[in-house]
Amino acid sequence: MRVSGMARSMALVLGLSVALLATDVMGQNQAQQNRRLQQQQLMRNQQQRNQQQQQTQRGRGAEKNALKAGQLAPTFTLQSLDGKESFDLREHRGQRPVVLIFGSYT
Repeated sequence: MRVSGMARSMALVLGLSVALLATDVMGQNQAQQNRRLQQQQLMRNQQQRNQQQQQTQRGRGAEKNALKAGQLAPTFTLQSLDGKESFDLREHRGQRPVVLIFGSYT
């Protein structure tokens, strides 16, 4: 079966059209993926900024509530780890210095 020049030209044009369409679809998919990645990065950046602002605000709150030199510490009661003993700052006020250590020192 012989294919005329016109049919060959139409087939070539059709093939090129399909290839261009496929390339366009792939380009759109890539563009959508790039937009998603940009949005995710923007969200991560915003979350980091929010965390930094929260940490800064916490620090400022601590400064406002910090004790000043010579000011008495607020009273408190602590339980021992086994719960059998307690420590009340009021009982020791004026007797000797009290040092609180938070964390491990071993």
